[in-house]
Amino acid sequence: MNRLDSRIARELAGWTVIALVCCTVAFFVTQFLRLLPSMTDIGIPALVLGQIMACLSVSVVAWALTPAIIIGAFATAGAMSVRGEFVATDSAGISRFRLLRMPVLMTLFLTVLSAFLWLDGAPAARGVAARFAVEIIPEGLADALDRGVFYTPANGLAFYADTSAGKGHYKGVVLSRTTPDDAVLLVAADARLTFPDHLRRVHLAVTDGELFRFRGDERTTVSFGTLSMAVDLPDAPSSLPFLPAHMSRTTAALRGPACDGASPEQWQFELWRRHARPLSFFLLGITSLLAAFSGNWRRKSMAVLPGIGLFLFVHLCERAAEVLMEQGTISPFQGAFFPLIPVGAILAAGLLVSKYRFGGRAL
Repeated sequence: MNRLDSRIARELAGWTVIALVCCTVAFFVTQFLRLLPSMTDIGIPALVLGQIMACLSVSVVAWALTPAIIIGAFATAGAMSVRGEFVATDSAGISRFRLLRMPVLMTLFLTVLSAFLWLDGAPAARGVAARFAVEIIPEGLADALDRGVFYTPANGLAFYADTSAGKGHYKGVVLSRTTPDDAVLLVAADARLTFPDHLRRVHLAVTDGELFRFRGDERTTVSFGTLSMAVDLPDAPSSLPFLPAHMSRTTAALRGPACDGASPEQWQFELWRRHARPLSFFLLGITSLLAAFSGNWRRKSMAVLPGIGLFLFVHLCERAAEVLMEQGTISPFQGAFFPLIPVGAILAAGLLVSKYRFGGRAL
């Protein structure tokens, strides 16, 4: 049995790695093509673009693990069935449940990896990508001023200047910042901008202007000769919509209040979804193993198709839950864990079928 367990483990590992590579490349390419137009419009340098995409690839791998284990399970079962190994084990009186010992252990290991990626690895990588993205702010500002348009480096923040009088020195300045609580509009004749703290904060020194603050029905106006202020930038520029600020926060930070530019609902949804993903991965892995090893498959392709269908079904459930959450029909917690309901139902049905139908009619 040790040799059989080793053979099954090697087979499953091989197919899972192949599926992981294929899914990662497919997801990465589709995301890159989707983001390329917006990146080109804001003129991201090739080096920064490569750094951002390399960091985002960690999230892509986290996504690709789920279809990889599903396809790997069905491809392994299909290959063993085509070679007649299921017939041999059935004839020897070896239960199909017994064959799942090593695959279940491998699924547990990959679940731990999935939990690390979703809870720590991917957020950390997205945070690094956000810092790379923020580094393009000076270049983007200069380009916007040359074209005479507002520059919006971050959610709720916009900057405009009539002319540039040197590096970081501008004339005829308009600065606005909007948050869920208030809005601030600053108009000044002269401004100097610096980007300390690794470009996560903008320091402004402005002269001869007015500051308007709006909070509900209240309006405050302040005229000044000189004014110094610091503006914290969210973790992701609005020019990079694929990287919202809450996604680059650590899981521990998500347990606190929402940052500027992120709704409390989306903040909570991201927190609970990070915890739901590894659990969903484990349930899908076990469900795929039970379904794949329960039947006799004439061709490997016939075995892989149900796996692809299972992944697409769960993906549609996740999208539906997200839409319902955004509409306020369900809470962020329910939206994150809702896809586990159909997965759990399929798993329960698979356990019942597997108990009574090992070695059934070939499919």
